[in-house]
Amino acid sequence: MTSIYSIYEDSPVAAAIDENDGLHIAYIYSSGETIRYVFYDTTNDSLGSEEIDSSGESGDSIGSLSIAVDSNNKPHIAWVMSNVYNNDSSVLYIDKTLGDWGSAVTIDYLTGTELFYGIDITIDEDDLPEVVYYKY
Repeated sequence: MTSIYSIYEDSPVAAAIDENDGLHIAYIYSSGETIRYVFYDTTNDSLGSEEIDSSGESGDSIGSLSIAVDSNNKPHIAWVMSNVYNNDSSVLYIDKTLGDWGSAVTIDYLTGTELFYGIDITIDEDDLPEVVYYKY
């Protein structure tokens, strides 16, 4: 099996298995500033890696992320990003349903002393993403 490398120390890793036993992995890379997506094809033992445009402003840091796969084996990723300089926090979502990663969509935004933590994503029976998270 091929190994995944360059995972940021203590970085969250999220994984989902599709209906063909393919393994979809999302992890935080480069000091918490970038999300990488990896697909491991179990049928031919191959591994591919892509960087997702999750960058924002200077000071942005990704705190947690989650991944789910829909009935068409397409990945959906949600994550929490905080900015230490602006004292804000965002919940973001991106998918690969059209073949390429689209643009990230901001689901929720906070500024001030509250921050978002602990995110999870699932796909409902209509292939629609459902994202849950909490404020702290």
